[in-house]
Amino acid sequence: MARRFAALIVAALSVPSPNSLASSSDLLKQCLEKGDSDAALAVCSNALQISSAPNEQANILIRQCVAYADKADYSSAKQACNEAIRKNVNNSIAYFDLGNVFLREQRYRDAIDYFDKATEINKSYANAYSNKCYTYNYLRDYEHAIGECNKAIALDPRQPRYFIGRGNAFLNSGNNRKAEADYRTARELNPDDQSALVGLAAVLQKHGDYSAALKLLDQIKLDREDAPTALNNRCWYRAISTSNRSELEIALRDCDQALKILPSAAWIINSRAFVYLKLGDFNKATIDYKQALLIEPAQASALYGYGVAKKLGGDATADVYIKSALDLEIGIADEFAQYGIEVK
Repeated sequence: MARRFAALIVAALSVPSPNSLASSSDLLKQCLEKGDSDAALAVCSNALQISSAPNEQANILIRQCVAYADKADYSSAKQACNEAIRKNVNNSIAYFDLGNVFLREQRYRDAIDYFDKATEINKSYANAYSNKCYTYNYLRDYEHAIGECNKAIALDPRQPRYFIGRGNAFLNSGNNRKAEADYRTARELNPDDQSALVGLAAVLQKHGDYSAALKLLDQIKLDREDAPTALNNRCWYRAISTSNRSELEIALRDCDQALKILPSAAWIINSRAFVYLKLGDFNKATIDYKQALLIEPAQASALYGYGVAKKLGGDATADVYIKSALDLEIGIADEFAQYGIEVK
């Protein structure tokens, strides 16, 4: 009799009261709306303990996945997203956000696999097609990038980001005219979009009009998410277009400012190394190129710059690095020569 009574008490306690259901709903809302990652993780953890519906649990886990990714805790992010998929195998958002985690880790093929799964489940998922476009851009597969952005644009032609992604693919594949058209469309859709401004400046740089490109980039606002890219490009355009020391010092300040925001960005470290190279500070150039290579080892430009900096600094081992860079990219020496750096 005592055992049966205890079981009845447990059963009664497990039935949620109207108040606990309300608190579950409130916690879920707070979890999904919390902007701050730490706050979101705390609230979502409580919401997950109260929730019993698999679909609701999946949504909570997805929010946790995003919050962990924002904190660069990619292992926990993947664990949360995978758990969300186990709760609801047809949740396209879980696959999408898991793809974003792999994208942040620069595991581009894995990212595409999960974006593909998201669009298999939801063929109208424009953001997933767009993210595939951006990922293919990272892989330098511009044909596929254009194709994926075309799908995103067909679904939602009012999103400037989709035109920017396609513009990047056109630009990097040498179609400056179409790139410019896409960047201008993005600016028309959102005149405040700095990424489109950066793209238009890149088109001008491709045409050799560095002055106009820099003038555009002088319009950037430093409180925006894309400020590091704009600062890096402004640094780089000055570095490759002049040997004037005062201009190179301005370029150096832009690269330094970009690295204060993104201290581990190999592409910005690479740009700053080139500025040091042109300034004749071969020791600092060597240090920066080495750091860039530690982050992304297969960069022909960083490897060549590293070899050149060592050679100009009198290091007898320099030719080994120069040869390795040329094996990676045969034209890298010509590119450096075009920008005013030549070695015999």
